[in-house]
Amino acid sequence: MCLVALAFRHHPDYPLVVVANRDEYYDRPAQVARFWDDHPHILGGRDDEAGGTWFGVDRRGRWATVTNYRGGALGANARSRGDLPVNFLRAASTPATYAASVLAEAHRFRGFSLLAGTPEHLVYCTNQNASVQTLEPGIYT
Repeated sequence: MCLVALAFRHHPDYPLVVVANRDEYYDRPAQVARFWDDHPHILGGRDDEAGGTWFGVDRRGRWATVTNYRGGALGANARSRGDLPVNFLRAASTPATYAASVLAEAHRFRGFSLLAGTPEHLVYCTNQNASVQTLEPGIYT
């Protein structure tokens, strides 16, 4: 199970504190966090099979992470959930606008939860109930 815990704008000296794990198949190849050659503004680990990430941040302070729900009927036709954080970091849209666009395509992915944020804004969306929530400063798990 992938887990994320974070403190968003909860401490005056640390606007964002994130603790996360990548709980994928142990034999699935991945790269450690680094700036990417093909997108040098993105810092994150990288899934070598699908090319996405489970957590990434860019030089502007935008960041995104995705966790998964096992199962789903899409099988091999499902799009990679790891594209969700990458596409946010490549876009110029606000977190809320991006999350709404993700939900329009949510049926193409197996189960996921996505957090996308900037230093000022944070949203959560999931295709389990097709909703977008704006999160206020606080601690979340």
